[in-house]
Amino acid sequence: MKAKNIGNNLSIGFYKSARTFPGRPALDVHNEAYTYEQLGVMAAVLTGKIKDAGGKTQKLVALLAYRSPAAYAGVLGILGAGRAYVPLHPEFPVERNLKVLELAGTDVMIVSVECREAFDEILKLVHKKMIFILVGMDESDRYMKNYPVHRFIIIKDLAKTPFPNPPREGEGTLEPVRKDDIAYLLFTSGSTGEPKGVPVSHRNARSYVEFVARRYDMDENDRVSQMHDMTFDNSVHDIFVAWEIGACLCVAAKEDKLLPVSFMQKKKITLWFSVPSVGVIIDKYGRLEPSAFPFLRYSFFCR
Repeated sequence: MKAKNIGNNLSIGFYKSARTFPGRPALDVHNEAYTYEQLGVMAAVLTGKIKDAGGKTQKLVALLAYRSPAAYAGVLGILGAGRAYVPLHPEFPVERNLKVLELAGTDVMIVSVECREAFDEILKLVHKKMIFILVGMDESDRYMKNYPVHRFIIIKDLAKTPFPNPPREGEGTLEPVRKDDIAYLLFTSGSTGEPKGVPVSHRNARSYVEFVARRYDMDENDRVSQMHDMTFDNSVHDIFVAWEIGACLCVAAKEDKLLPVSFMQKKKITLWFSVPSVGVIIDKYGRLEPSAFPFLRYSFFCR
């Protein structure tokens, strides 16, 4: 069996960039920028909470967060703890999210405040004992009173939660993993309508990210679009290619996804990635003019 190594971890690129560019923006979400150092500290806080939580299923942690700082810190926090993340979507039917939790077998879940309604619906129906790490939700008394079978860990303000030192590669904030360990587990409905789990290893994801970063002349000055939801595999390209090169990941809000041209112009996107239909729609409305996107260097499309 191959040895564990922090260099195998899918998130290693982020921590290398955090050492090189601590003050540069790593994330632009809700029109607020977070530096690599800031996002790294938030991730380290969640890593610590995950380790403290324990849980019977050590390798998988569910993530119910949507286009928020907690969503991206959550991914890094889970990977930093040497676990694999299982993204849930707050707009999916509660039955599907419950099925994903059942099939994944996880008993630890990070929940961000923007997903409160979806979380409340899950709580009403989930039967097994779970550990919930709640970000931005100061309702521990209500939850503990109504659902005493579960354990709730509260983080009132992730951005203001103190951490002793900025996380740096190899200083205990990034757990070593084996290359073939699972980095994330996505679920697709397939042809039957039943969710099917697709595990992706650190080796496979790292190989893709490293190749793309080498293939194109990307650097820390780039601004990378994030149009895809985390429940879609294409999101891995957005997130980890950006952080591999020290670039800024620019997250489109729900309304921005309906107005991609305005989003690209406002955020000065240099590296675009979306499904092909977005380009078709932009062209249909006559917005593909030569001077429309002066900052854009590459456009990637994938179904």
